[in-house]
Amino acid sequence: VRIVFVLTINGRQVRQVRRLLKAIYHTRHYYFIHVDMRQEYLYRELFPLESLLPNIFLARRRFATIWGGISLLQAHLEFMKEVLNKDWKWDYYINLSESDYPIKKLESLEIFLTEYKGHTFVKSHGHDTARFIRKQGLDKMFVECDTHMWRLGPKTLPTNIVFDGGSDWVALHRGFAQYVITSEDSLVSGLKTFYKYSLLPAESFFHTVLHNSEFCDKWMDNNLHLTNWRRAQGCKCQHKHVVDWCGCSPNVLTTHSLDKLMKYESKATYFARKFDPVIDQDIINSMDVYMFGKDMRDVRALTDYWQNEYHYLDDKEATNDVYLTFYSSFSRRSVIDLLPQTTGQCLVTPTQIVEANVLYQRDRFHGVIVKYNGQVKDGGSVMLETHLVERWDYKVLDPTGSMGRFINIQIGSNFDVKENIFRNYAKLLGPYSEIEVKHMWGPGPEFTVSVAFIDPADIVAVAHDVDIPKSGHIGSHKPELKLPLRPGVWMCKLMINYKVVLESRFLVLPLTTYHAVPLNITQAKLFHNGPQGGLYAERKFS
Repeated sequence: VRIVFVLTINGRQVRQVRRLLKAIYHTRHYYFIHVDMRQEYLYRELFPLESLLPNIFLARRRFATIWGGISLLQAHLEFMKEVLNKDWKWDYYINLSESDYPIKKLESLEIFLTEYKGHTFVKSHGHDTARFIRKQGLDKMFVECDTHMWRLGPKTLPTNIVFDGGSDWVALHRGFAQYVITSEDSLVSGLKTFYKYSLLPAESFFHTVLHNSEFCDKWMDNNLHLTNWRRAQGCKCQHKHVVDWCGCSPNVLTTHSLDKLMKYESKATYFARKFDPVIDQDIINSMDVYMFGKDMRDVRALTDYWQNEYHYLDDKEATNDVYLTFYSSFSRRSVIDLLPQTTGQCLVTPTQIVEANVLYQRDRFHGVIVKYNGQVKDGGSVMLETHLVERWDYKVLDPTGSMGRFINIQIGSNFDVKENIFRNYAKLLGPYSEIEVKHMWGPGPEFTVSVAFIDPADIVAVAHDVDIPKSGHIGSHKPELKLPLRPGVWMCKLMINYKVVLESRFLVLPLTTYHAVPLNITQAKLFHNGPQGGLYAERKFS
């Protein structure tokens, strides 16, 4: 068989995408890559692959897909139409993301699909269809608008239709894909209309068409994927900001998952998800060693991973001004620190931030590498790199009693409750950052700790109580603060029984740009005067 691998990718993990392509690449297969329309950096970095390899193509029509949205199904229907119209002689359509990775050699997948050629592989929810319909919200009317899925009200299900669904990771035979795209019968057109106003349509549309069409006897209840579900962590309504519904997401596989993956060695499972090199690159290295027999001993930077956070070619409106402000500030600081080491001869003025990458070593955050252009005193130009390393500034004032359970505290933003990690990896904060605190405790008697945030003007912005259970605990809390935050050094204090037991300082930096353009005086006053009325909450805490 010949396969068209359809990669729907997002984010900035260009190194991992290249690694995935290398793991599944062969000249007899095809690779159709869709980069989310909001991710220009990833698109720019991958586009040169087209000229290097004739069986790789990047989609020109791009979608902004969101979790649960109709846009993902619309995108796949568009992709199918495009790969059917190409002169590619493929037999199977298999979709993957940047979070997928093979757990078997490509040859074994080819042998399996050849043996069952003509079948379509989708994973079903099980036997309780009524529960599936309720859980997926198929009896509710949804519409996607402004990158949000809005729930409008109840919806009547069509009669005489067998509904099915489960996973949106599929392996569709070409004959079935051709039917879905070209058929004008009422089944296909009617279901396309129905799913246009449904939540998570890509998890159910293909399954339902398959069960109600002439292809119903060519169905295999297997999507060739292992998905790492830990629902206690993965089902915390983390998608509420983009959809009026509570959903679940799988967790990242780690080195502790290796035994679990090995159990699928004899099963018809060829891919696993999710993998994330920011959280655990070692498990991906293990896949290359154990599954593919690669000798990794001479691979440079095997335990290092870096991921781009900023590039000067990025869309200005999408630029994170907090990041750019920090990078600019520390580039200036680094050239000042450089002067004494060069007896004053290396007088450089930073002129442009070129790019910034977060660095992980042995699966631990190891700072940010900032590359920037500079002008030398004699008129020449240089390019420099500065490595910024994180330093935590907290002090335990009383290590006795319940504080004997304390392990760590961090303050940042964009906290991923599913993986217990800040997706603002460097934890860079500005006036409009929604700060969050992560605290870690060992096992012991349960107790209550009070958490207070004090701004640079010594105003208590907010305080709240947190109950710490008996077991080892990783907790997070996002205080509801009116923005903007006052720039400067903030303090987070932990109190037990009204006694301060820990102090942690963190920096909220004033912005120097807005959409990557220097601030004017009006903007500077607006952004840096603190919240309107001087209060961060509805009541005073001072």
